[in-house]
Formats: sequence, C-alpha cells, structure tokens
Amino acid sequence: MDNSASSPVFAAMFTTAGMAEARNSEVKIDDVPRAVFADLLRFVYTGRCPVDNLQALAVAADKYDIGALRAWCERKLSKSVAADTAGSLLVLADVHRLSALKAYVLDFTVE
Repeated sequence: MDNSASSPVFAAMFTTAGMAEARNSEVKIDDVPRAVFADLLRFVYTGRCPVDNLQALAVAADKYDIGALRAWCERKLSKSVAADTAGSLLVLADVHRLSALKAYVLDFTVE
C-alpha cells in the first residue's frame, strides 16, 4: 500500500528526481522522536493512534502536512484546554497551523 499520498511532503520526497529519498527509496527522519513517528505511521495506516504524545504528534503532522492527523490532534488537544494550558496550546496552534485549536483556545480565553 502506498500511503505517500497521505503526506504531500513524503510524496514529493519519493517522486522528485534527484532527491536522495527518490534514489534510495528511503527517508531518514532525524527530527521526530521515534515513538512519535511510530504513532504518525500508525495513524497513516490505521486512522488511529495513542494519545500519549499529542503535542509532538501535532508538530509532526504539520511538518509532514498530514491534514487528517493534524485535525485529529486538534480535536484531542482541544479537550485539554484549561486555564493553565491555554497559553502553551495557543502558541502551539499558532506556530503549527492548527487553526481549529487556535480558535477554540481563543474562544476559551474570552469566556
């Protein structure tokens, strides 16, 4: 099964002539912790994954442009918005294009 279409970033890596990933048919991931990347792959292949590393998973979903995973993380993270988490979640949402989470946090802070 080819799930590179789930991530335009991965698809480009494997299909762009001259890229090492296309030549070698492999990708080296150095900037995402192994457990987080395993969860990312689990989500791509099954549509499910544990909620242990939600913030790191949201960052990876943004980096590799996996919209369904980004949306899933936003829904899960919105359930953890509280007075003591709103600031850090707002920064996360703003930096990593989590627009639904950002809107939710902003609404929470206004109430």
